[in-house]
Amino acid sequence: MPYNNHSYLDPLHIVWRNGTPDDPYVDRAEYLKILNHKVVLSEIPDRFTRVKVAGMFEINYEGTPKKVIMPNQFSVNYSTGVIEFHASQESKSVNVTYKGRGFIQYPSSRIYHQDEFNNVVESLEDIINRAIIEIREIDIKTTDYQKIRDELLLTMVKMETAITESKESTEKSEIATDMALNAYETTRLVFQPFVNTYNQILTNYPNPEIGWTVQVYDTGIRYRWDGARWVPIDLFGGNMPLANENLNGLMNKDDYKKLKSFDDRLKERVVVFVIPQYPDIGVQHINARFPFKGEIKNIRAMVGWTDATADTEIAVQKSRDMKTWTNLMSRQLVIKKDENFDDGLKVIDNLNVVKDDIFRIELLQVGSDIQDITLEIIIKITQ
Repeated sequence: MPYNNHSYLDPLHIVWRNGTPDDPYVDRAEYLKILNHKVVLSEIPDRFTRVKVAGMFEINYEGTPKKVIMPNQFSVNYSTGVIEFHASQESKSVNVTYKGRGFIQYPSSRIYHQDEFNNVVESLEDIINRAIIEIREIDIKTTDYQKIRDELLLTMVKMETAITESKESTEKSEIATDMALNAYETTRLVFQPFVNTYNQILTNYPNPEIGWTVQVYDTGIRYRWDGARWVPIDLFGGNMPLANENLNGLMNKDDYKKLKSFDDRLKERVVVFVIPQYPDIGVQHINARFPFKGEIKNIRAMVGWTDATADTEIAVQKSRDMKTWTNLMSRQLVIKKDENFDDGLKVIDNLNVVKDDIFRIELLQVGSDIQDITLEIIIKITQ
């Protein structure tokens, strides 16, 4: 169709936001029905905060788009606001959330209908104008009602076809592409190493540059420096499931299985008393405080040098104030003569450990040649 048939083309009307504190992107939440494997958003979405569809995952973040979309996936064209889905999702309704950057309105004079040879036949404006004329003629030509009605229905079909084709034509719009590139330059993300807490951003990056982006580990929030302050822009993991034995999520499934296989021994701590060289009978002036609530699982002892003349007997005591001491065993630890380890026949009566309990040992009987006594109290943390 010759260009001069339309005189001067009407301009596009573009409503565009800057994404700044004074002109921020608008939060949008839409409930849309999938038709022809697609939905069309009311506005052009922001590619950096991403489009989120409840219960599904986005693909094609960067690079060449994948040719196959899985049933639980979707792909977004951030230049046009068109979202594609798997064929199995046809006619279903989805919840879509995103930040709207604005929209582009096309005049009817710049929307065209093509024939089967992809030739431009007429514009939407021509179709609308002809429809108006034909509607007026209906009032005059009542005798020819049937013919005019058929022509009107055909015209309306062409209007719907032209509108549908205009949606797809926006994908190739150079104006939308240029604006998207400009938005990328003004909102670029320069990723820096993550920190554990928000306060560490201020200490680790005292002189940030515009675009620097840092993720906080304990909250999952990513912050971007806009030139004046650190602005939260994303919450990592919001759409990711928790890991289980069959599914990767916030943790790799193999790591999850390994973590589940860890036994309670990881909660056990050992209080160790070492008495070097030749010990004396009586209370040993070595005290140990345990900083957790727990339960005694075992008490054992050994010596580095044995004695051939007499057994060695050891008592273990605990206290809250270092004044009143209580024995833990009714049958004390006994290391037989000529043995390096205790006989394992002790009887522990007092198993409970209160946070900050204090322990000490008392040698009730010692062989004359005994040297280097080591005693271990194994405690399982219960809180």
